[in-house]
Formats: sequence, structure tokens, C-alpha cells
Amino acid sequence: AFEPCPITWCTTDMKLCSDGTQVSRDFINGCAFRPCPVIVKTQDTACVDRFGSFALAGAPSSQRWSCKQIHFLWDRTTRKAVCDSTAEMTGEPLTSRCPVACASPACYSYVGSCRDSGDSFINLMTERTCAGVGSLDKTGALYTQICASYAEPDSIPVQEKCPSACLNTECTCADKEIPFVTLPVYHDDGNMLKPVRERTCQSLYGIQHWEYRNLVCLLDIYAITPFYENTLKVFFMCPKACGFRQECFCRDSKKAIATPDDLRESRHCKHLAKYDDADKKCDETEDPVFARSCPVICKNPYCHALGRPDSRDTLSFRGGALTTTCALMALMSRDACDLMETDLNLRGSVLCPAACATSSFSSFSMPDLATCESCVDAEQAWQGGECLERLIAPGLCPIADLDCCTEAKCCGPKEIPFGTCDSCVNNGFMWQESGCTDVAKNMLQPGTCPGEEGSCCTRGSLPKCCFQFRA
Repeated sequence: AFEPCPITWCTTDMKLCSDGTQVSRDFINGCAFRPCPVIVKTQDTACVDRFGSFALAGAPSSQRWSCKQIHFLWDRTTRKAVCDSTAEMTGEPLTSRCPVACASPACYSYVGSCRDSGDSFINLMTERTCAGVGSLDKTGALYTQICASYAEPDSIPVQEKCPSACLNTECTCADKEIPFVTLPVYHDDGNMLKPVRERTCQSLYGIQHWEYRNLVCLLDIYAITPFYENTLKVFFMCPKACGFRQECFCRDSKKAIATPDDLRESRHCKHLAKYDDADKKCDETEDPVFARSCPVICKNPYCHALGRPDSRDTLSFRGGALTTTCALMALMSRDACDLMETDLNLRGSVLCPAACATSSFSSFSMPDLATCESCVDAEQAWQGGECLERLIAPGLCPIADLDCCTEAKCCGPKEIPFGTCDSCVNNGFMWQESGCTDVAKNMLQPGTCPGEEGSCCTRGSLPKCCFQFRA
């Protein structure tokens, strides 16, 4: 018969952990001390005001304060005096007890919670650190070149290794997650629309009327921030939600978007094509939260206008095997222009229109399809007077331009609501016997008369051209 294992007895001493808890010894592990609790201190937990009231050191104990009171305090002199104090019982600075109300710099940082790597790396054949990159002139060519290149031996973009130093848009465009208090909102006639109130950036996404949202975004917030020259406004706190900066608004969310009023608890921008109600989700009047969280894949005109800048985000292709940026694609390889971004489900050419719309990109042109009709019959896109191989989802133009044809009915001349030859021509369109038509948007050469015999008038015609059409 087996003999019973001897019982191991451990001493009863305790170990004090850094968070104040005590752990005993573990007899199963040779009487070693049990592990201390893992404390994960993030930017979110560091920027939360504590509950409860307190007295200020050196002030009457009967006068109690709370972080919430300070948060709603508009008088700047009083607020600064309170925030410069300490709590009477604990001696804790108010910037620590009430980091949001007393404007701890970490909570209002322009780069949010982003932190640079402390490791050195090789870049442009030179050993560098993020601190060194951050100290460079941010308007200089060297700074731009470093942040737009790779860090070795990791082979990742420097802006990913040094997001704060390189002002990565993942950081500078992120909405602050802390609450803030705004001044009242007034109508043009002087009547108050909304009183002083506490808001969050997330609450702005649900505002359906853009005029009111813009009013809110221009409001001052209640905060004493001497580390900034000017009083902070809502659009500083919520660059993505307000959308005043194009590079911030025109970024689809990679995270799940809460849809509490939907059959699904959350949705993703990249799954838009799978949703039966995609059109409704992309309509700001129907679902402002989803539509403003996914403006690029929802084809928001502001994000698909000609001349819009390339994305400044770090992009991932081939399931994460390739990490790059638009700047690197323009300098090194444009292979990713025809690939789908892993987290966004958008073509590289959509995210990087300038980097991809270069002479070397002309290989995507299909010269054998010389007319608009033959091009769309081949299920390609007619744009700029030539047939371009579709590089993005059906219905979207290859080079981030809304004016292209992807179906046959688009190829014919369009009727324009100008009833006379003079008004039609003066507004940049073409007048024919059948009326005013839009030549330019149908990719036809100005001055030609497609679709019917006889004369036509355009801005390039002789001044007396319209006389022939007058009764």
C-alpha cells in the first residue's frame, strides 16, 4: 500500500505587497510566497476624480469640497486656489485627488495616453531614441523624414515606435475619455438652448443636427490649464467627434461601435458590406454614431473630395504581415495600393490617394476599354477620361473622386436644370438642342456634342454660339 505523502507546513509570516495587501506562503509551491496582485495602472484610471468630500489644508474644516464641485467651478481665481491646495486629512495634492477637475497635464495631453518607447533603434543608419526625435524641429525635413521611415531592427514605422514624438494621429486625433463642463449654448437670438452641463466626447456622436454640434464644439470648457496658452475648447477635447480637422474626422474606427438600439450590441466599420441596413447605418440622420465613426467606408463626401490628404495612420496589410504608412508607400513600394487594409477593409488607394495616384500607378489603367460604356460593361470605373481598374468597393471611384461612372446609365449626358443656353453655358455646362447637359462629369471632352447630331455650346464656344438656339 502507498504511504500517505508527508504534510508540508509553512511558516505563518506574511509578505507586504506594494499595493498594501499581504500574501501568505504557498505550501504547494515549496512554501514560496504567493504572487502579489498585478496592478495595471493605465491612463484611464489615473484620470478619474475620486468620490467623497474633503476639507482643504489650512481652511475651516466645516467648509467641505468635492471634485464634482470643483469641476463645475467657473471662477478661475477660486478654482486655481483650490486646486493648488492639499486635502486636510491626507495631505494629498488636489491634482492627484481630482486630476480631471484640477487639470492634471497627463489628462489633457495633446497626445492623450500615448507613450514613446524607451528603447533605442536604428533609423537612416543612425542610432536614435524617441526623446531625440521629439527634440527635433517639427517643421524640419529631418523630423518628417525620420517619422516617415522605419525603425530597425523591428521594421516598424518610427511613428509607431515614437507615437508621441511623431505626433501620430492615433494619439492626436483620439477623443479624450474624460468628462468636461461646457459654457451654456445660446441661439442667435440670445435665448439659451442648453445651460452649463457636463459632457463627454461620446455624447457628441449622437447629435443629429450638425449646426448644433458645431456650436457645442466651439464652446469653452471649464478647466484651468496653464500648460496651454489659450482656454481649451470642446474641439480640442474631441477632435474626432467634432471633425473640424479633416485628418481626424476621416478616420474609420477600428474598434467596435456600440449600437444599443440595434439587434447587435456592437458593429464594426470594416463589416459594413455584410449589413443589410448599410445605407441606414451610413446616414447621419438615421444613425449618427455609426456614420460619423465610419465616414470613409460610408463614402462621406468630406472624406472623398479631390485633393484630400493621405491618411497619416499606421496601416496594416496582408493580415498584419505588412505594416506601413502612406508616406512609406509613396517612397518605397505601392504594392499595398491594391490591397485591403486589415483592420479597415479599405483599399490602400482609398487611404493613400496621393501616394497611389502617381505615374507609376498608371499600370492600373485599361486602355483597351476606350469608352465609358465599354468600361462599365467590363465592371470597371470610368474616370478622368480613361478606364481605371476598380481598386475599391463597387460604386466608389478609384482615386478618391466621387465623379466617376461605374454603371451604364451614368455614361450618357445628364440633364441639368438650366432652361436657357446662356444660363447653362455660364454655369459651366453644355447646351444642345435637347437642353443642358453635364459634359465634364461624364468624362467627355469639352466642346464635343455627344449623343446627337448638330451644334452645341460650351464656355469654350464663341460668344454668339447661343444665338442659334434662340427663337
